[in-house]
Amino acid sequence: MLLTAVYTGIRFGELMALEWRDVNMEKAIVTVRDPKNRDTRHIPMNRAVCNELEDLQKQQAQTEGGIVRPVFLNPQTKAPYVDVRKGLNSALGDAKITRPFTFHGLRHTAASHLIMAGVDIRTVGKILGHKTAQITLRYAHLAPDFLKGAVDKLDFSLPSEPNDVQTGEMELP
Repeated sequence: MLLTAVYTGIRFGELMALEWRDVNMEKAIVTVRDPKNRDTRHIPMNRAVCNELEDLQKQQAQTEGGIVRPVFLNPQTKAPYVDVRKGLNSALGDAKITRPFTFHGLRHTAASHLIMAGVDIRTVGKILGHKTAQITLRYAHLAPDFLKGAVDKLDFSLPSEPNDVQTGEMELP
């Protein structure tokens, strides 16, 4: 579930409402039917998400006697998840992450990694279901190494003195 969330940027409510009819393995697309604004959007799935969902489908077919309606069903209660904090905290502990983190933070993580991978803001916003680029920009938190890499791209030599003192023009290498 966490893998699907971080690789798709899907909202918790959207993920919990996801049904198998919304998952197209052939086209590697998840269809989100958003009751919040009555829109439908399509989120592409990468290979890791497809593999996770294929495994989950097989597991449900074996343990539940068939594929269950919500994709993510709590195995203990046989009901949809209402709170994933305990599982998230356990996963964070396993990953040795000590700072506070919420499920919604996975959307920020998805946005940040998409942008740092060179995906344009408009496309990231479309994946996340944002109406404006300004909202998407609030989600993008760029890693210090990424920022340094951006500045390093400006690493070129300038002459110590301008060639033309009057105009301030200089020859660039």
